[in-house]
Order: sequence, then structure tokens, then C-alpha cells
Amino acid sequence: MPAGCDGDGSLIGGAEAIVLFISLTIMLLGLAGTVLPVLPGMPLVLLGIVIYGAVHGFAAVGTDLVFLAIVLTLISLILDYLAVILGAGRARASRQGMLGAFVGGVVGVVALGWPGLLLGPPIGAVLGEVSAGRTLSQGLRVALATVVGMAATAVLKLTMAGVLTVMFVLRVT
Repeated sequence: MPAGCDGDGSLIGGAEAIVLFISLTIMLLGLAGTVLPVLPGMPLVLLGIVIYGAVHGFAAVGTDLVFLAIVLTLISLILDYLAVILGAGRARASRQGMLGAFVGGVVGVVALGWPGLLLGPPIGAVLGEVSAGRTLSQGLRVALATVVGMAATAVLKLTMAGVLTVMFVLRVT
């Protein structure tokens, strides 16, 4: 039996508190990351749950919570890309505008890091709309809709991360 464990192999005392602290810190960084593009929000929340489960056994957090965290993390990653396209689509963007918003996000991240994630989609949407023969005003409307879609996704991801974090805390404390 490893040192620092009681008779059933679980951690005792300070070691348990340290694992809980590490897991919660990672999860809180994940909560921040749902609105700050510099951090991978939902993957960090999932990581916090998995670390605790790996150390204490997944029964401690519940396999249902782990499964829910995996599903919501995958949904959040898909939403990051779909939000830009759906936001542009709501503004009746052309195909070029939607493609421009998507490509702008990808190129923006590669070229500028997290600021590019914020700037790339609206700039790409405007360029796509103008290349489709639409006016600058129409392009700006699509860009605004793209930003609104990104903001709505951030709120949704923050909500999902918050629910997972609360569920985790209620189960392990």
C-alpha cells in the first residue's frame, strides 16, 4: 500500500486536500477560460475532474459526471467553430461571408494567438461579404452577428463549466 494511504488505499489528510485544491484550481482556470480565449476552458474543467477521479477512483466523482464532462467538452469544442458560422448565418451572410468568418478565426489564431480568435472571424466575415459583392455595411452587419454568436457561445460554455464545477464540488465535499 502506498505511503499516505489508509487501509482502503485512499489518500488521507493533507494529501487529499492537495489533490482537491489542484483539481479545483484547474477547474477555476477552466471557468475563466470559457470567456478568456487564452485558456482552454472546458478541457481544463474536464482535466480537473479526471485528475481527482484518477487519484481517488472515478466512483468518488461518479462515472456519470465524468461522461457528462466529456460530452459537454466535445460540444463546447464544436460550438467554438459553429458559433462563428451560425452567427454569420443569422445575419443572412453569403457563403463567402460564413467561410470568411471561419477562415478568419483559424488564421487569426495562428497569426495572432488569442487576440486573433476575437478579431479574425469578424474581419474574415467582412472580407468574405465584400468579396461576394455585398456592401461594406452588409459585411459589418455580418461581422457583428459573428461577434454576438461568439459571445453567446462563451455564455453557454461558462454555464456548462459552472454546472460541472458545482456538481463536482457537491460530490466530493
